[in-house]
Amino acid sequence: MLDVEYYRDEAKKYRKLADRVADEEVKKELEELAAVCERVAARIEDRMSAG
Repeated sequence: MLDVEYYRDEAKKYRKLADRVADEEVKKELEELAAVCERVAARIEDRMSAG
């Protein structure tokens, strides 16, 4: 079973890294990865609540 918290934690890690990076391209990529992790977590939650 996939763990929602794992993806939320990964998103937090990517955001923290993005805050520490000076390169704007890298920062953008890290923020996009965080957003993907959040979307995956939301989909898992949706499927869990659907049955």
